[in-house]
Amino acid sequence: QPTKPESSATQEAVVRISTQLVQIDAIVTDKQGNHLENFAADDFVLTVDGKPQPIEYLKLVRLVESARTESDTSTKDKSTAPIKMPSRRVEEQKVRRTIALVVDDLGLSFSSTLFAKDALKKFVAEQMQEGDLVAIIRTSGGFGIYQQFTSDKQILYAAIDRLKFVLNGRKALPFTLSSTSSLMGKNGGFKTDAEKYHDTRNAQGMPNLDVLDDPNEAAVRDSIMQDRVAAAAEKDIFTYRESIFTYGTLGALNQIVRTLRPLPGRKVAIVLSDGLPLDTARSGNNSGNDANSYIALAQRKILNLVELANRSSVAFYSVNVQGLLAPGADPGIEGIDDPQRDQSFSGGNSFNDGMRTLAYETGGQAFFNNNNTDAILKKAVDDSRSYFLIGFDPDDEKFDRKQHKIKLTIKRPGLTVRTRNGFFGIEDTKAREIPKTREAQIVSALSSPFGAKDIPYQVTSLLFSSTNGEPIIRSYFQIDCSKLKFKDESDGTKSLALELVNFTFDENGAIIEKYAQSFTVPFNEAKYKRAMSEGLTYLNDFPIKKPGAYHFRSVLRDANSEQLGSSTQFIQVPDLSKDHLALSGVILNAVLNPASNTSNQMQANPAARRFAKDSEIEFLAAVYNPRSEKQTNKARLKLQFELYRDGQRIFQAPERAVRTDRQIDPKWLECGGRFRLNNLASGEYLLRLMIKDELRDGKSSVVEQWSDFTVKE
Repeated sequence: QPTKPESSATQEAVVRISTQLVQIDAIVTDKQGNHLENFAADDFVLTVDGKPQPIEYLKLVRLVESARTESDTSTKDKSTAPIKMPSRRVEEQKVRRTIALVVDDLGLSFSSTLFAKDALKKFVAEQMQEGDLVAIIRTSGGFGIYQQFTSDKQILYAAIDRLKFVLNGRKALPFTLSSTSSLMGKNGGFKTDAEKYHDTRNAQGMPNLDVLDDPNEAAVRDSIMQDRVAAAAEKDIFTYRESIFTYGTLGALNQIVRTLRPLPGRKVAIVLSDGLPLDTARSGNNSGNDANSYIALAQRKILNLVELANRSSVAFYSVNVQGLLAPGADPGIEGIDDPQRDQSFSGGNSFNDGMRTLAYETGGQAFFNNNNTDAILKKAVDDSRSYFLIGFDPDDEKFDRKQHKIKLTIKRPGLTVRTRNGFFGIEDTKAREIPKTREAQIVSALSSPFGAKDIPYQVTSLLFSSTNGEPIIRSYFQIDCSKLKFKDESDGTKSLALELVNFTFDENGAIIEKYAQSFTVPFNEAKYKRAMSEGLTYLNDFPIKKPGAYHFRSVLRDANSEQLGSSTQFIQVPDLSKDHLALSGVILNAVLNPASNTSNQMQANPAARRFAKDSEIEFLAAVYNPRSEKQTNKARLKLQFELYRDGQRIFQAPERAVRTDRQIDPKWLECGGRFRLNNLASGEYLLRLMIKDELRDGKSSVVEQWSDFTVKE
């Protein structure tokens, strides 16, 4: 009987290796590359080291279908889902795909870097789905705040914007005498001694002769011999240099796989590169010289990376970004590297290109010879939409710490099955251990892309300017006390024992501010009742010394129950000292209505932002660096706001002028407005505030900020 698909929300695709079980994942496609799913265990033939192996079980896991296609990305859709719209943080149990988009900037040319950026922007805008956990990672850099796994598209767009061509990478042009001579020689401006020698003989009508064989040209012969020695040395240096950067790429990929290993969902690493050459013949000397030893070491690193990826259930997909390579290739047809073929990107065995090896050995695919990088990237991501989990019970002697070859075929003709090519006979340890110590719990909550959710805890960080014009981050902390454990004291009062840890990271991942405090909060009966209904709220201002991107992480621990809550926020701080239009964060408050139920207004504050369905909401913000008219010395601004739910715009207010009669400082002014909810359905909403400076032109004339809020019953 064909297998029934399982929901990916409950099935975690992990390659588990134990003395009882080896579990692998496999994808079946037809000749056109379409996924096929209607199979049973007896449709497959599995061998381990050439010996038939019974399949103990077979499960089909089906993910969501692809996101919007080109045909349905209409203008209306794009207007209802702005690029800068904040994304909701995906919950761990709802992660369907975990995707590492690896930009091998150590191995990308200048043009390939541009192609990669365009493809990544299109992926985030059109192909990223609900339940995707994505990171954009550069092989030349560490894991800064731009390279974290997230569902927040703002972070991903910021990461893409920061991608740049690496001048000293593998694709940099080495500036040497021989390369300069060669370039100049093509233009007739400079010629080597050998070229001059042959030109002279041709002009005299004499037959060509290797100058090294001409006894009358001893001086020229010595000069050419020196040139050839220098050229050989340069070639070895280039191979050495290329190998060093190859190590850098492999080291980054190793760290990425380790980061992916504990994460849920279908895990793929898509590497955008111009190739990872491992061809020993390129060194020009196969006698075991230093250049070859560097490449041999890289080959061993590839094998270790494959083993780690297979044990971590990570499939590699390699996308060669440099475009058409083969003469006469059709730019409209993507090249898919056939695992059964001996030829690779560079034309030799599978080790001649490390990216092909990674894809083939881990059950992924290699794409090349195509100028349509964004379509190839979409194809690589969509390849994970469905797969089979196949389990078998190997012999005990297979756990000998050696590599064992897996071959999986399908009995039906014309179909292809892809899976990992092997496993190492080493038993896995337990997957993820639960942190036990206080310090381990806090570190886990800080570092996890999902944080800690035992305690409802919310931190809202907003950009403002201080009185002296320097930027500050104002953070509102909201603690829901309903899940906290109060201690009964001997005098009849209650108390809370709380531990708070705050970290601020800059765009390079460096800690620029950290704060930790343990405190006990006493409560009498009245304060206890108020805390249970309103929660606890407090405010903190943090000055920012320089503009840039910042990531705020905060963890709250209840010492009595040992439960934790965490919150995280990404924020861009502009340079307010320059003449750039900027907008502060948006403060949301409920307008107090004596006729309304008092309990409905308890958490209608800037920290909690939970409003009753009949609330009237006031929003406030500050505009920095508006242009002023010469006659009045006043700004001329237009304000508009919109409301969104589930990615769709549900309300758009008409554009109106911002009042300037109270503007005192020409460098900034306050703006805001009010709106009534009118019994909106309960749920999560977004407010989008847009300010247009009519004295500016182009994109720099408009700024926007977003704020989320909840409508409750």
